[in-house]
Amino acid sequence: MALLRLLAIALCFYIVYRIYRFMAAPSAKPDLKVLRKKEVKGVDLVEDPVCRTYIPLDNVYKKILLKDGTPVHFCSRKCYEMYREKMKSEGT
Repeated sequence: MALLRLLAIALCFYIVYRIYRFMAAPSAKPDLKVLRKKEVKGVDLVEDPVCRTYIPLDNVYKKILLKDGTPVHFCSRKCYEMYREKMKSEGT
């Protein structure tokens, strides 16, 4: 009799646990509307010649053109100033 009562209590706890998990867990199906909205767009990256970081072309601090027409992009004022000092010391 005690074993039957123990099994009944365990079954009740299991059912309550499964109901709780069902209500608390997010849906297993992916939301197709959200997946359609996420588009991966390519971003053009350029390299800063001083600190060697890549930055999006839209977020460039300053762009200069060298004498041969090559563009040089900088991520910050600090890198731009360091590049100018380097060019002055080299005499270019």
